[in-house]
Amino acid sequence: MNQIWLAAAFLAAAIVHFPAQCQLVPIQDESTTPLPLKNATYWMTVSSTVRQGQPLEFRGQILVGSDPVSVTVTLLNGEGTKTLKTSPAITLSPGAVQSFKVDVPENIMDLTGEEYLYQIKVQMVGEGKTVNFKEEVLLTYESKSFSTFIQTDKAMYKPGQTVKFRVLSMTPDLKVIRDNSNDIIIEVSRLLSDSPKWHWKCSVIFFDLHG
Repeated sequence: MNQIWLAAAFLAAAIVHFPAQCQLVPIQDESTTPLPLKNATYWMTVSSTVRQGQPLEFRGQILVGSDPVSVTVTLLNGEGTKTLKTSPAITLSPGAVQSFKVDVPENIMDLTGEEYLYQIKVQMVGEGKTVNFKEEVLLTYESKSFSTFIQTDKAMYKPGQTVKFRVLSMTPDLKVIRDNSNDIIIEVSRLLSDSPKWHWKCSVIFFDLHG
């Protein structure tokens, strides 16, 4: 899965340490004691694609800093004029890499009020004693949130044989969706009396999932 690196500066091939907080320093004369600068760095990543009803996963790390950072994620429409969802505050502790997920609303299209939706803006705000940041990034919106596969035990059947099949619905990261509300409908394309050979069509209809 593609990842977008969020930071004040970034490189495609490596993680770069960068200042997480800009501090304006007044011009000093020789008689003035220089102001100390905070040396705090961080990095965060998020998937480049957002899908309705599917969690959006974030990863982050406080590289240099001694205090935890409270991170809030806000989903907005592409223009950034309408708030779609704001997550509860997530605490990032210094040191270890941490991951967290933000649920994307299933009715995100209705929330935007737009006929077509191509991008979602994600805003991340971090607040702490030594690390403070605000980052925004545009993610590609993908309306398809899962794929369905129908597998049979063979490609052709003879009269009287039993057709065995299974239906799998999977998320983009290939995790099986376990939902008992799915209905399976089997359709016959022609009457049995028309020909000794006929084609069967197996269709799957979902009522609660989005695809």
